[in-house]
Amino acid sequence: MRCMSLFETKMHQDFEHIEYRPHHLKERVHDFVTMPAKAKAFLFLGTIIFAGIVTGLVLLQQPASWHVYYSSIQGGDMKADSEIRFNFSRPMSRNVQINIDPPMPGNWYFEDRLSRLHLSREFRFVPLQTWKPGTTYTIIFTGMHAIFDLGTPSQEVSYRFTVQPFPHAQEFIPGESEHLSADSYFHFMLDQPNSGLATFDVQLDPPVELIEGTTQVKDEYWFKPKEPLAQGTRYTATLTMTPTRHFLDTGEVSYEGEPQTILQRSYKTREAPGVDSFSPTGDSVARDTEVRVAFSSKPKGESLPTLAFEPALSGDWNLDGSTAIFTPQDPLSYDTKYTLTIPKGFSTENGGYFESDVTYSFHTIGPVKVVATSPGPGATGVAVDRQIRIDFDQAVDHTSAESSFRITPGLSGSFSWDGATLIYTPAANMPLDTTYSITLAKGIKSQAGQPSVEDYTWSFATQPTIVRLNVPYDHQDYALSCEVAALKMALAYKGVGVSEDQLMNIVGYDPTPHSGDVWGNPYKAFVGSITGRQSTTGYGVYWDPIAKAANVYRSGQAFTNGTVQQLTAAVNSGNPVVVWGNVGSGTRVDWKTPEGVTIYAINGEHARVVKGYVGPADNPSKIIVNDPLYGEIVYNTSSFKSNWATLFKAGVIVQ
Repeated sequence: MRCMSLFETKMHQDFEHIEYRPHHLKERVHDFVTMPAKAKAFLFLGTIIFAGIVTGLVLLQQPASWHVYYSSIQGGDMKADSEIRFNFSRPMSRNVQINIDPPMPGNWYFEDRLSRLHLSREFRFVPLQTWKPGTTYTIIFTGMHAIFDLGTPSQEVSYRFTVQPFPHAQEFIPGESEHLSADSYFHFMLDQPNSGLATFDVQLDPPVELIEGTTQVKDEYWFKPKEPLAQGTRYTATLTMTPTRHFLDTGEVSYEGEPQTILQRSYKTREAPGVDSFSPTGDSVARDTEVRVAFSSKPKGESLPTLAFEPALSGDWNLDGSTAIFTPQDPLSYDTKYTLTIPKGFSTENGGYFESDVTYSFHTIGPVKVVATSPGPGATGVAVDRQIRIDFDQAVDHTSAESSFRITPGLSGSFSWDGATLIYTPAANMPLDTTYSITLAKGIKSQAGQPSVEDYTWSFATQPTIVRLNVPYDHQDYALSCEVAALKMALAYKGVGVSEDQLMNIVGYDPTPHSGDVWGNPYKAFVGSITGRQSTTGYGVYWDPIAKAANVYRSGQAFTNGTVQQLTAAVNSGNPVVVWGNVGSGTRVDWKTPEGVTIYAINGEHARVVKGYVGPADNPSKIIVNDPLYGEIVYNTSSFKSNWATLFKAGVIVQ
């Protein structure tokens, strides 16, 4: 049962003391019937107004109920690329503190809002990047109020949710087989759509170029060989998953972790009819290898000379039971593809024969080549604790390969090997926001083939820096108090608790009335009414008075013609920066002071607090601000600079 408010309790008590007197009721009905029409109308209207006031007061005293809705839900967990919507049963004050643990930068949007009252029914959060899979987050609202406080204490509400786990590969098709068709492809399904949580890859050994395909929601993948698989060849298929996260606005990878092997399967493709096995196969065949063809039935001796190689080879065929063995007269050539054709009509001693040509191919060992790297060429968001792996097509001399390794910028680490894979493990985590270029100089020696004949170079970028000071959010108290509201937030981060009114007492007001093209001077004090309408009855104040107010409590350094690098340097030093821009049209609304000084002004003049950035400090991709009207906002740097430039790229560093 809902508890009654004090107001409701008093009404209940009053009604309990009303006596029921039928003759009195009859008199009241007679009075109403004989009442003049105009009086009836006023009474009716008054009754409605009174009922509305009573109902409103009762409702406004109730604690505000709240609900949370997701833009998408997966199995009870939040989708990693989802925004969150908090819907309140009535407009709520936007002057609340909102914290996310673990921290997640993003944009808060206040919708269905009553701007002049700083109220909203819906709070919407769009994260900067995908949520971390399998992680539990807590969002805490502190200092919540309904439309009118009316002495009701503020509330604190927290909500916890867990992000969907990584998708898992279900049945992998085909299963292990000794009779795999040459036109087979590899297919698997996930237990949930892959919304940017990971990348999946299938690799074959010996290497085969595969074409990837997936459904639109990425819950099903297939990998098809560009050409049919070789007959009679043993392959190993490896399925890997690499965890990833993405920026939601651009789709760019913001994090790429270490690839994880999900499964390995062994296959052997079918032999041609009449053939039990063929060797050698693959792409790095030794030059002194014999060629063996095991037939289902012993071939006729006179048929052997019809077996032909392309390019031609000199040597001898011999029979060992039903197996034909070719011994080359000279070593095979380096880096050459040889094709053996068993011609149509080739016969066996039991009377069998081949109804069509059958071909087998193999490739001899050649110069050392790089066949794969991890991270891959052009990768972004690479985890700073990743190893660097280089796969060669053959066994190589370890010392030779290690001495050919160059990485720029320099990165100390150690080498290790896994078969033909060189592994470089950094001695410490790689720095954020760093692009590395790796070169393997030519001349890497092979254990059985030729040295590499050309340099191999590729690059990747580590995950971006995200610097974000924990500047508390505070919604501006008045229609045009953004400048002192921004300063209030910056000072709060520095441990100073002060109100907007206190700051305005220091900033001061310019009393000059707005008359035609004459008005006050925002370089000296606040122009117009702080509760007025932008550019008509009120405007704002510029940086010098705000710096003056900051200096009363901390140190405030005003500047113009600032740079983004100046902002990131301040943030790195733990100093938020109040900056000026606009939220309106940005059109010029210049005027003159009574002294004849021309004031450069724009419609929608607005101040914010820069509290963080994404990317390298000297060239960030995004700027993070607390906006006194809209909460935390993440701007693309180009958009921020354009807005900032409308008022001289001005700011106040609060130290």
